[in-house]
Amino acid sequence: MIIPTISTEELRQLLDRGAAVTVLDVRPAAERAEWAIPGSVHADAYEALRRGDPNALADFRPRDGGPVVTVCGAGKTSLLAAERLRARGLDAVSLEGGMRAWTLAWNAAAVPRPGSTAQIVQVRRTGKGCLSYIIGSHGQAAVIDASLDPGVYREPAAKAGRSVRSSRPTCMPTTYPAPGRWPVTPGRHCTCRRRIGCPLRTRRCAMATSCAWDPPPSR
Repeated sequence: MIIPTISTEELRQLLDRGAAVTVLDVRPAAERAEWAIPGSVHADAYEALRRGDPNALADFRPRDGGPVVTVCGAGKTSLLAAERLRARGLDAVSLEGGMRAWTLAWNAAAVPRPGSTAQIVQVRRTGKGCLSYIIGSHGQAAVIDASLDPGVYREPAAKAGRSVRSSRPTCMPTTYPAPGRWPVTPGRHCTCRRRIGCPLRTRRCAMATSCAWDPPPSR
């Protein structure tokens, strides 16, 4: 049986508009205690599903009888959960990539700037709640507190006719570095294809293909 899945973006849109969907978290209780999708319900059925217990999720009833999105850590056990629920006649799908994918889900919104030629776009990681910003003007853009893949920032900047020239942190070290993308090196200059004069001197800029900032003075 092929179990249907739902992407993080599709789930985010459903939750944003208040759709009558039940998000069923089947991870162990200890994992859920660390963080969870707001509004989700929990069934500690992970081990039962993994060992093929026929009674796993037998008592589960969705809210209002609506569709169910099953969630686990990486999107594998949730497929087993959705299969069990669909065998009972419920409308159930599995979240692709599980909570690992949800942590990188994001949405963006323009920040009004009446009377200004600059454009500010707020980028929010849905799963974690952390914010970053794209600030653009005169064909150039800078990313503030990047926490996602560089492509997330390059695309909206390009649509507005701007190229990303730098990324800047507002704290040291940054709280949510994108794995492998934004390494923090306190006390050193930023480096991309050139060394740039970031006042905080805390990170390498993975965004820039060229740099608008002057290099730091020689000592």
